[in-house]
Amino acid sequence: MIARLHPRPEIVVSSEEPKARATAAALAAALGVPHRPMVGLDEQLRYTTPFRTDPAGFQADMRRLVDQPQAVVFGEECADDARTRFGNAVQAVMEANPHETVAVVAHGTVISLLVAHAGGLDPWPLWRSLKLLEAVTVDIPGLTIREPTP
Repeated sequence: MIARLHPRPEIVVSSEEPKARATAAALAAALGVPHRPMVGLDEQLRYTTPFRTDPAGFQADMRRLVDQPQAVVFGEECADDARTRFGNAVQAVMEANPHETVAVVAHGTVISLLVAHAGGLDPWPLWRSLKLLEAVTVDIPGLTIREPTP
């Protein structure tokens, strides 16, 4: 989740991917705020990547993605392209929703790539620290992490 100024959102915007939409819809319903799916907030594109049952293999793929950000090492999108696409979508979300507080329900890889790049951080430790349904609170503009993720 990427939020603007305060942790309690006035709107929840999500990736169009089914799990993100369902999570965002449930969050919005619980908060009594609107939910809007938006194009561009998807995870790094991996349509042709087979599902890995071995966590170590998936982590090795992710490490290569982070270590070689300009190369397509798995899937259809390099880390730099995924970060740029996601960053443009987040910017569009913030421009289209001028609320003081905005939540973006998206995916760990693209969130890590964008927030780490904006802060001059290594995305690998941030990605590894994120758990399912983890929230990263950042200030806009700048994407400065407000509540550091362990």
